[in-house]
Amino acid sequence: MTYPFDYIITQKKQKDTIFPIFRYDSDKGMGFGLRGPIDLGEYGQLDLAGVWWTNDIVEAKFRYEYEITNGLSLFGDTKRLYNKDLEDTIWRPSWGLNYSNNGWSAKLWWAQRELVTTEMKPGITHDHNVWRDPEFQLYTPWFKDGVTGGKFRAFGIWGRYQDNSGTNAQWYDRSAYGAEYDGQPSWSLGFLKPFYGARYTYFDYTNADRTQDVTDLWFGFNYKIGTFDFNSYFFRRWAHDGSPMSWDDYSENKVLYQTIGFPLPIGASWEKWYFSVTGAYSFAINEYDDNELSSLRYTLTYDKHCMTWQLWYLDNRADEETKIGLTFFINAYPEYKLELGSDSMASDNKDSF
Repeated sequence: MTYPFDYIITQKKQKDTIFPIFRYDSDKGMGFGLRGPIDLGEYGQLDLAGVWWTNDIVEAKFRYEYEITNGLSLFGDTKRLYNKDLEDTIWRPSWGLNYSNNGWSAKLWWAQRELVTTEMKPGITHDHNVWRDPEFQLYTPWFKDGVTGGKFRAFGIWGRYQDNSGTNAQWYDRSAYGAEYDGQPSWSLGFLKPFYGARYTYFDYTNADRTQDVTDLWFGFNYKIGTFDFNSYFFRRWAHDGSPMSWDDYSENKVLYQTIGFPLPIGASWEKWYFSVTGAYSFAINEYDDNELSSLRYTLTYDKHCMTWQLWYLDNRADEETKIGLTFFINAYPEYKLELGSDSMASDNKDSF
């Protein structure tokens, strides 16, 4: 998930830079706004964002972060975001501590009315207002697997939660334990470059006498035929039992993603234009489901010297939803993408701009 405040290379490289936001969302209309960081020096950093939508919706975000010591920082933010299912636009504060050291990472935080989007099935989502009071996360470092060329880590999450799915405002204590594996080996199968991974999570809702276990598996190949680049990727989720809350009640799905991309013969020698299409095809899990083309995503990429721009269009057919956005990043820091309108194709936690 990419947030407006993830563009942190500005801390020492581009101070106090303001960026425009251009966005289209079929639920909110056209969106226009600004966002950018304010470097407060030894007192931390403040990030701001705001957008006005033509359907008379105003969203905004404010985030403050301060480094207490090496690896330990505190944060506080508030976001005014639109919940499309409840059709409300409210402020959603959160605050807490982040810690990272030698590959270990931890987070202790509180959140009120956090906007969490749960994918019920590929392309079909539901928005929830979630309270965390508090939540603690702990992740081990990634450990390399010399046999398969992959890496793995374990994690634990403990917290007290409430969502807006019921009328009794019940609080639930939840513990989650799991492990994940990510494989991107150096070897190939002919012209096929494989990748694969897995994740297992066990949830225990101690004051509801319920449990849930979720297993994710994915594998795919990158390959090239002539000037065309291909990425074929299959995702499968198994979910057993369930949650007493709606926001983390997972369902089974299996989806095939296929991407085809190719360079465009336009522009000067120092410019690169590239076009790609990604389709998501979901398979029926039971007799009530259908096999269907869930979504199509078109991306036009422009690369000039040290900067890359990506204009994308998302046709979410399963949810009859359309989105358009623009992504920008400096090539030396591709991990810090500035999303001038982001989508939520692979995220359970969504900020809507």
